[in-house]
Amino acid sequence: MSADSPGGKKYTALNKAGLAVLLLGTAVYSYVLAFHYDWLQSIPGWFFFRQDHPGGPYRYIYLFLMLVLALVAVFAILKRTKQPILNISIAMALLFFLQIGYGFVQGNGFESIRVKYAKAAVSEELQTVCQARGSLIESVRNYDVLYGDNFWLGTKPPGFFSFYALIKAGIGLIRPAVLTDPQACFMTLTKNFAYFLPFFATLLLIPLYFIQKKITSQPFPFISALIYISAPSVILMTLLTDQFLFPLLFTIFLLLLTLMITRQSLLYAFLAGCMAYLLVFVSFSLLPIFGLAAIWLFVDYWINRQNRDLRTVLLLLAAFFGGLLLTSLLVWLFTSYNPLARYQLAFQKHREIKQFEFSAQRIMEYMFLNQVDFMLWTGFGLLFLFYGSSIRAFILFFQRKATTYDGFRIAFFLTFLILNLAGQTRSEVGRLWVFLLPGFALAIFPESLKLLKNPLHSIQLFFLTQMFSTFLVFYYIHFP
Repeated sequence: MSADSPGGKKYTALNKAGLAVLLLGTAVYSYVLAFHYDWLQSIPGWFFFRQDHPGGPYRYIYLFLMLVLALVAVFAILKRTKQPILNISIAMALLFFLQIGYGFVQGNGFESIRVKYAKAAVSEELQTVCQARGSLIESVRNYDVLYGDNFWLGTKPPGFFSFYALIKAGIGLIRPAVLTDPQACFMTLTKNFAYFLPFFATLLLIPLYFIQKKITSQPFPFISALIYISAPSVILMTLLTDQFLFPLLFTIFLLLLTLMITRQSLLYAFLAGCMAYLLVFVSFSLLPIFGLAAIWLFVDYWINRQNRDLRTVLLLLAAFFGGLLLTSLLVWLFTSYNPLARYQLAFQKHREIKQFEFSAQRIMEYMFLNQVDFMLWTGFGLLFLFYGSSIRAFILFFQRKATTYDGFRIAFFLTFLILNLAGQTRSEVGRLWVFLLPGFALAIFPESLKLLKNPLHSIQLFFLTQMFSTFLVFYYIHFP
């Protein structure tokens, strides 16, 4: 990759300005975390609190080795653009290595990862599953009665509980004590999670590669994977469903949606609808997928209206909702589960917990809080390039030069904007919105190649700033 390759042809004053903002923003980000965290805590509703890890030279040795190996892996991936299997394997290994690496920085490797999760408040979800009795079907059918008042599970659909219950049942075939002893269940599951889930979290890099390859003409379909890997929340929120499960489900759905739109395929539209139901059966946080699907479909139709037929677009929508309704009907026949009733109860409880007030002034305050919160766990550079990428896509749209990929960027930006305005949440979005990061990675990868004249050096610089941000978040921020 050279300065003459895509991303390196036109190095303008605008590129230089972007580089300056990236470096300055990362510097301010670092300064606030290291010296003035009280500025963040002064924001009404701020969720996270400061911590200081004890020092020790061996910790910095681990961090240095992690950084060197990460940069070597990035270099290897970018130099071997025609070996997709090798590159995907390297990227998956890199993400796995970075996740478990911070366990070794803490001192006890996989056990540190397990203990960090076990001591976190969110682990109460798994503890509740370990204490549960009865069949899975009964748990879904009587979910509101059993868990409607639960602080954690009361805000979720039954698919979240079902996911953990299925794992519990599977391990119970090998370790029967898991099914009868809640303490043994929790210990066994968390130990297995510490070893297996960091790898499970890497699987989304496979569909992410195919999405980028499908919707863009860029010859580097691995860049979005590297951007995703670089996010602090992806590396540090190990063992949380928000990190290892929801992004994977979202990326699979996004692949089906991409195939539906690029191929104008009724089959993929139907499958995307089925997948959409699965996503909201597991988490209501994933509801923005419906907005993304509708907006992208119609923006793409407008961009490519000379080659698109409105009747086909309407048939695609019908096939999508056909898959959604058929899946909903099948689940209802087996479990009598009513997603609308569960949604109403869940969001009523969610608003109570978050003390959410719906007014124009409050929404503006929440937007500021949520943007800072999300940027903290995403990295300044990633969010900055996202806004730059969105502006570029809109400019191309109004110049009538937009492509299907630009349509995706516009649709994703509008979905994110709507989520900020109508998402009914206040703080903690650094965790709740992790599932969106594959979309962010896809939206910004061209911008990550334009910071320097040489695209290879550009993405390496971006990756380096993100790795530095990850260390700062790890060192200074306590995730409850």
